Amino acid sequence: MVLAGPGSGKTSVIVERTAYMINEGGISPSNILVVTFSRAAAKEMKERFLSFTGQQYTPVTFGTFHGVFYGILKQAYGFTAANILSDEEKFGILRELTLNYGGDLAEEGDFPEEIAREISVVKGNKIALEHYYSSCCPDEVFRQIYQGYRENFSIFLWMNFRISTNCNMILYACWQSHRIICLSLEMTISRFIIFVVQGLKLC
Repeated sequence: MVLAGPGSGKTSVIVERTAYMINEGGISPSNILVVTFSRAAAKEMKERFLSFTGQQYTPVTFGTFHGVFYGILKQAYGFTAANILSDEEKFGILRELTLNYGGDLAEEGDFPEEIAREISVVKGNKIALEHYYSSCCPDEVFRQIYQGYRENFSIFLWMNFRISTNCNMILYACWQSHRIICLSLEMTISRFIIFVVQGLKLC
């Protein structure tokens, strides 16, 4: 696992480490999974790996956390794209909640985006709602919007519970197909990502 800030050389370290594991360690490329946050970063990492090794194709899997987790859900639960809310659908629900509870704040163009970021912070870091203080609206307004968000996504919260109860089995299945997993992480990562990393015994 490489945990560092932007521009610190994470991609170079992982590219060269991956090539070393294949060429010097005798590890099969198909057993290596390289994971980062964005599709652009995963694409760049793959391109740099191919350039570094002088190849046009590699069995090494490069992907994002969302893409890898979606693949696991497809394999473990038979999920399809129909089971995943689009960004437009999620934003539409959030926009309606901000209009209902945000008052004049809802008319500000970037208010829904700011609320979405704060909801991600609360969820990703498992912060108790009563201990979180919003920077974009009164705390009571944020809590009302957040509670409305939870109610709208109750089915997904139930699915999260169902998945978490089988997490060890799912992580083991992932590890069986990719014995070597390289992670490129920024300094600010959610507790869920840390949980997955620990589950895979990477730290």
